[in-house]
Amino acid sequence: MSSVGGAAPPIVSSADTAAAAPGTADLDQEAFVQGLLGLFQPVCEELDVRILAVKESQFDLQDRIDGLVAELERFGELHRDSPDMRAHVKKLAGCRRRALLVSTILQAVQERLTKLQTSIDKDMKKQRGMFSPSSA
Repeated sequence: MSSVGGAAPPIVSSADTAAAAPGTADLDQEAFVQGLLGLFQPVCEELDVRILAVKESQFDLQDRIDGLVAELERFGELHRDSPDMRAHVKKLAGCRRRALLVSTILQAVQERLTKLQTSIDKDMKKQRGMFSPSSA
């Protein structure tokens, strides 16, 4: 981006801005922090809601798999000459293990998200304390 006559626009540093207007840098930093919070907080809240929904569906899936495994085992006991059922029960057990693994991963993600949200809240309180009129 060049200006008229080919001269480059002057570069203004944050130190120049702070020297020109003493309270402006603090307001700019507070606006930046507020912008970041406005950006990340809704995303964190949406992720939290979605993770909870997926965890709930994972628990429902585990319950249904457990019920189906029990039903297949009863069926297998009644029809002992059917070796195919054991293979299906093993497949369902594998599905259950994978669902449990996903559930464990989701729990870890939710814990990280909660820590992130706590950290954001703590930093915001700290920033508000720095920018409050009583600290000036």
